[in-house]
Amino acid sequence: MHNNRLLVFQCNQKDKIIEHFMNLLIQIVLAIPCFYVLCNFCFRYLTSSGGIGNKNNSSEIINKVFVFSLTCVLIFITGFRSRDGLSFDYGNYESIYYGFKDLSWKETISNGKGEILFSLLYKICGEITNYNIVPFMFIIAVATIIPIMKYFSNESCNPWISVLLLLTIGSFWTCFNTSRQYLAAAMYISTYKHIKEKNFFKYLLLVLLISFVHISTIVMLPFYWLLNIHWDFRRRAGKSLGLLCFITIGVLFSTRIIKSLVPPALFTVELMRDHNSPVQLIRPLSVLVLLFFNLRNMNFENRKDLFLFNSTFFYFVIFCMTLSFKIFQRWSYFVVFPTLIAVPNIISRIKSKDTRFFYYIIFMILPIAYAVGTLSKTTFTFFWD
Repeated sequence: MHNNRLLVFQCNQKDKIIEHFMNLLIQIVLAIPCFYVLCNFCFRYLTSSGGIGNKNNSSEIINKVFVFSLTCVLIFITGFRSRDGLSFDYGNYESIYYGFKDLSWKETISNGKGEILFSLLYKICGEITNYNIVPFMFIIAVATIIPIMKYFSNESCNPWISVLLLLTIGSFWTCFNTSRQYLAAAMYISTYKHIKEKNFFKYLLLVLLISFVHISTIVMLPFYWLLNIHWDFRRRAGKSLGLLCFITIGVLFSTRIIKSLVPPALFTVELMRDHNSPVQLIRPLSVLVLLFFNLRNMNFENRKDLFLFNSTFFYFVIFCMTLSFKIFQRWSYFVVFPTLIAVPNIISRIKSKDTRFFYYIIFMILPIAYAVGTLSKTTFTFFWD
């Protein structure tokens, strides 16, 4: 344990009282969104004439309160986590952070390897806090979570279901180990508007700027065109479905062929040698199936609907690539957020109240079951533990 951490808990009576108080506070705050989900879901289904998925002024206010409360909880958990449990890479960030202490400002920029903005954030935060890692991780948590939750609040018909999907099948907890790339993905949300408006110049500028945080963002340049592919499932359903299958099968087999041809010794990164289980495909596939079953409720002349569908499809395609190279899962972060708002936005358009109820139950039970199966043995600790 480093001496310069904000809080150091000793095994005395006073600190035990503080620790119990903090644990109680966390439980109370966590109970707020859970209580909201239960009450709001039951109230909308049992009493609202419009049923689940329809907005009114009171529900929007409640949604904003929910988003705000859970934003605070996630920032607290993410910003004050320790290196144990989920945060395997915490020690790497810590050692790199302390390494900037002996670098000049000129060396900080030159050693950034293209990721100048993140290097400057290291240096500025370090100089202000005497290189205490906790404030730095808290800043990263704030900069990551606020854009995501704001996007859900503004774009999702039911933010709580989008947040639930984020915390279960949305790869949120991987941000504990991929903080820089997840931060870049959160910043990438600012480009969604320019993709839908077909403003390539602004999109290009933002992608280049975000690449100074994580260089992998450059890979997203072609997605300006990919996320604007137009589908016509009404008049040219056969051709559209054929192209979807061709892209999926082509990506699936090409990645496998590449992996079989390249000698394993050239894969210096463990994630390049490793691969995901086919079970992981359930996550994007479930959302894609929902969209296909409800194509009649989508208008592909509408830029927003087209963007949601393409994001979901390429989220699935990227996961197909992870069956050969697990490292590609990191690029799914850039398109996962539209996928998570596609679920409530499409379900809300279903006319049948009972059908809406059925879909919501499915997209509550299955993600929670998936999360329990994959995260039940994972431990989490705060930096003071």
